[in-house]
Amino acid sequence: MSSTKVRNDSGDTQRLDAAANKSKLLKENSVRIMDIEFNARDVISAISDDIGKGNILGCVKTAGQWIVTLKNADDAELLQQTGLQIGNDMCTVMGVSRSVLTVSLFNVPTYVSDAELSDKLMEYGCRILSPWTRKYYCEFPAIENGTRFVRIELPSNAKSLPYAIVINGNHLRTKPCL
Repeated sequence: MSSTKVRNDSGDTQRLDAAANKSKLLKENSVRIMDIEFNARDVISAISDDIGKGNILGCVKTAGQWIVTLKNADDAELLQQTGLQIGNDMCTVMGVSRSVLTVSLFNVPTYVSDAELSDKLMEYGCRILSPWTRKYYCEFPAIENGTRFVRIELPSNAKSLPYAIVINGNHLRTKPCL
């Protein structure tokens, strides 16, 4: 691995490229868990039950969420796909780099199929990672409310999706879920 050596004021050399590569790797191995008043022991114990205690490098609470860094990307991906059970709460787990995220679509007419929605997201280079979930009215549990969501992986050249997409003349608003 090549590295750039830089001399600082005290004459020490630093290997910038190696440090940048390590930082990028650790970010790819990190996940975000929304906090519902958990303590570190709850989060670490739940993750340890799923992937083993020795695979956790760090667990930091910041801005209403836990950032957990794991030894390898496979464990991070597994947690993102399966979620995390902490006590009685099932928590959504997202990658820190946000290449894998949950996207909600709003105002989707019932006649628009999940396949049409998937095809539209794939036009943007997204890879569909989960089946579509449809939301229903609380008072009328058999009637859809027009909101659907799915787990996707963004292409490496994209940071987000457009604010709105059009399918069959219907303007649908998109929103990434944190």
